[in-house]
Amino acid sequence: MPPALAETVGGFLFRRRSWTPWPPILLFLLLARPTAASLLTGAALMCFGEAIRIWANAHIGGVSRTRGDQPGARLIVSGPFAYMRNPLYAGNLFLTLGAAWMSGRLWLLAAAAALFAAQYIPVVRWEESRLRGAFGGAYEQYCARTPRWLPRFAKPPQNAERVKPSLRRALYAERRTFLAIAAVAALFALRPLF
Repeated sequence: MPPALAETVGGFLFRRRSWTPWPPILLFLLLARPTAASLLTGAALMCFGEAIRIWANAHIGGVSRTRGDQPGARLIVSGPFAYMRNPLYAGNLFLTLGAAWMSGRLWLLAAAAALFAAQYIPVVRWEESRLRGAFGGAYEQYCARTPRWLPRFAKPPQNAERVKPSLRRALYAERRTFLAIAAVAALFALRPLF
């Protein structure tokens, strides 16, 4: 996909990111043949993903909940953002894979990963262009030392601005995600009934 088109698609998907997970989840549910093992393993993956999101939200706070085209007032480089640039989306990947695993159809893991990539690669390109525009050289330095997707567990730079994490703020920010996880788990658990 050409970069300009990826950015346009990324902006479109970013503004709808609260709703885009539902069509794949409903497809997984339609195809599901869950077992106790698939439900438990999928739930564990989803809990891991949500733990990553809570950690990230404890550092980023309300900045991640913006709906506009502009990034927040400061570049967040603490907590999980010191090890990878997209920990919230990494958490989302585990949530998506957990839902696919709950289906009991392990081949849906590949579909889940492909759908995730189709959404988040353009979203990240779009976000990165906004962050470069807002933070310039500071963002470029951050990108040079911090991988986009796979965490690098190196010691964060000493001069990085630190944010005092707030678990309370993170739990509040994640309230809709908690409800969505509970709804998905309940739907898969009840799937054998319909």
